[in-house]
Formats: sequence, structure tokens, C-alpha cells
Amino acid sequence: MFSLKNKIKKAKLVVLSLMMMLAMTTTVFAMSTDATYIQTSSPSTSVTVILQVQGLKTTEYPEGLYKEIEVTLTSPTAKDFFVKDLLIEAMEMDETLTMEGVTSGYVSSICGQSWLQTPAPMGGWCFRINGAFPQESANWGASIDTAYVKDGDNVNFYYDDSIDTKVTRVAYQGFNVSKKEATFNVTASSQYINPTTYDWTVSNFSAYAGCTVEVYNGSGLVGSGISDAAGDVSITLPGAGSYTVKVKSQYNQYGMMSNTQSPLVSFVAQ
Repeated sequence: MFSLKNKIKKAKLVVLSLMMMLAMTTTVFAMSTDATYIQTSSPSTSVTVILQVQGLKTTEYPEGLYKEIEVTLTSPTAKDFFVKDLLIEAMEMDETLTMEGVTSGYVSSICGQSWLQTPAPMGGWCFRINGAFPQESANWGASIDTAYVKDGDNVNFYYDDSIDTKVTRVAYQGFNVSKKEATFNVTASSQYINPTTYDWTVSNFSAYAGCTVEVYNGSGLVGSGISDAAGDVSITLPGAGSYTVKVKSQYNQYGMMSNTQSPLVSFVAQ
């Protein structure tokens, strides 16, 4: 276990992927700017969680590795469920989802994609819960062994390029009936290791410009737009009704994500 602010000695950079497995969350509907939170225990007999896996764009995955699985964990008596439990169950549900390192406390490879195989020496697999980074206590990150999952959580495992990758989220702001226009706001957070001081830094959520926002209904994609400098975007819809919205993932020239796909947000335009 590592403190978020502990300095990493140069000789130990080989364990960077372990560092990058420290958890991350902000409750999307609350839209707090915090990118970290102190987790609390909440024993239960059943939790249903959405697992998102977002990886590299390769010849095998020309649109980028992406999996989304709804997982239900149960117990005859109330207990805490952890990210590790979620991953083990997800792999049992989907035989194409393979992970290395789960039993060791951190994930070094997913579907064959490893931090050793990319041009980003400080890249690796990370996870966030509802957009933020769980901590056991102040400045002490939770691992997959210790990060709690609760009913309704969204756990996002994504391949992070610490120089470039942003974790995104989107909030519905309102609907102009006469214009049939919905407005949204996009914010993003990132994390990185300072190459000089080797300090681990997590940025809070702030406005994110230049990303693509897509809106869907039961028929499929119905509108899209690009966020401005304030993170705002207006999208014309067919009319009032129920929709979902997401930020689309974007990739750089090396096939690594510039920004993640956000969790889907449901809203009613009226």
C-alpha cells in the first residue's frame, strides 16, 4: 500500500503499475469537483455494479478495447464487497475478459494490454469508482483488495497515460423546449507522477474542452457536439423524452486515450 504523496525512488519505478492501481471516485450526480474521497464500510448481502474496461486502440481493438459488464455480488450474510471481488466475478461472466495480477492486489494487464507494451513508461491500469479515487484514509489510496464497491457504483478500469489521459464525466444542465436543445457540462480529472520529485498528484475535476458528447435514445445516436472552453455543449434533440448522454473516448497517435468514455447519464428532457 502506498500513500498518494509518498515519493517513489527511481530504483522502484518498475512498480509504477502498482501505484497506478490506487483507486479513484466522485459521485457523478453530485458533480463535486473532488477527485478523491475517504471511503466508508457499508456491509450488504447484495450489490449490483457496472464495470467499465477501457484500454488501448490496437489492430486487435481498432476502436479501442472497451467492455461494460453489469455484475451482481451476493452473500448469505451482510459483508463488504471489494473491487477484487468484482473483477473475479466479471472474469467468470465474460471469458474474453482476462486480467493478470488480480490475486496479487493490482492489475498489470487486461486482455493482453500491459504497461510494458506501450510507449508511455509512466502509464498503466488505473481504476476509479463513480469517477473518483477511493482512499482508506487521508492521502492513503485503496487497492483492489481494500476499495469497497456499493450498490449502483460504476467502476472504471482504464489504461492511463499519465502525461495525457483525462477521466471525464458529463452532467445534464437543462432543456430548451422551443429550441429542442439540451445543454450539458463536461469536466475531467487526471493523475500523474512528477518526473523530478516523484510525487503522485491527482487533479480535481475542472472544465474540459474539445471532447465529443453524444446523446442517445431507444433508436440510437440522436445528436452530438463538442465541449467549449467552459466544458459546455448544446445539442439539438428530436424533442422531449428520455435519453442517455456520454463523453466519447478519444485516442492519441499511439492508440492511448486522451480522454476516457464517461459513464452513461440518463436524463428526461422536458
